Amino acid sequence: MIEAAAFFMNEIENLELPEPLKYIGSKAFQNNKLSKVVIPSQVVYIGEYAFANNPFDIALARLPNPSIANMKFLYWKGENVSKLGSQESVSHYNPGDIIFDDVRYTAVFED
Repeated sequence: MIEAAAFFMNEIENLELPEPLKYIGSKAFQNNKLSKVVIPSQVVYIGEYAFANNPFDIALARLPNPSIANMKFLYWKGENVSKLGSQESVSHYNPGDIIFDDVRYTAVFED
């Protein structure tokens, strides 16, 4: 269990959370420097703004695992779309992207 605001403003850049973790409190990692976050599939609760204000790539086990013939799925890349203008954000969507809470997730595959 990671309590609310436990790592608020700590300048953390990369994060791989442990397998038995089930709970991430609100604002737990808000205002860090996260560029990549790996969240195990056992997590059942992520609090509001837990990862807000981070330039992150996120690998969420609860998002679907896409498949393309002969390519290995690596992770979901997250981009905050609320900062993009509406015209620009729409033009940058790819088929298969998932938009959730102002974040566009794009599947990243091995080259």
